[in-house]
Amino acid sequence: MLTDVDLKQDVQQFWNESSCGEVYASGPSQAAYYESHSRIRYQLEPYIVEFAKFHEGANKDVLEVGVGMGADHAEWAKSGPRYLAGIDLTSRAVEHTQTRLAAGGLESDVRLADAEALPFDDETFDIVYSWGVLHHSPDPPRTIREIHRVLRPGGMARVMLYHKYSLTGYMLWTRYALLAGRLFRSLRW
Repeated sequence: MLTDVDLKQDVQQFWNESSCGEVYASGPSQAAYYESHSRIRYQLEPYIVEFAKFHEGANKDVLEVGVGMGADHAEWAKSGPRYLAGIDLTSRAVEHTQTRLAAGGLESDVRLADAEALPFDDETFDIVYSWGVLHHSPDPPRTIREIHRVLRPGGMARVMLYHKYSLTGYMLWTRYALLAGRLFRSLRW
């Protein structure tokens, strides 16, 4: 039986091999590489922008939990936050996000960290955002408690979780299990 530590290491290893959406990134330059990723990300999931409301980050303290390749994080940075932080469980995602931000002349406090133990003081943020990340944790309720802890009273948490029996869940299973020849992998995996 796998422990929570084993599961977390599996998640970390999986996303360190290729950040989410990395297969969509291409181009002759760094800027083109990251722009292609953003373009395809927002074409595949056009509702992200409406859900995130990036513009509301202006003059606020914002945290993104699970920065991935940094497309959303760059949008938060463009909004002009007072303070912007982002965390991810993988060094690959942190490096992608830092590289993307630097290429765009944007700044953020991007760190390698665990959503189950956020490295921030209580009531630090006005907005905490996470898109399709927390369900990868062995203990999603703990990640929600951590978000609540670092969120200021009256703050806003915008968290999206994929349901395993959704169209996206089946699409991801098709890609990472069926087409990869790993039929033994379940939707839960």
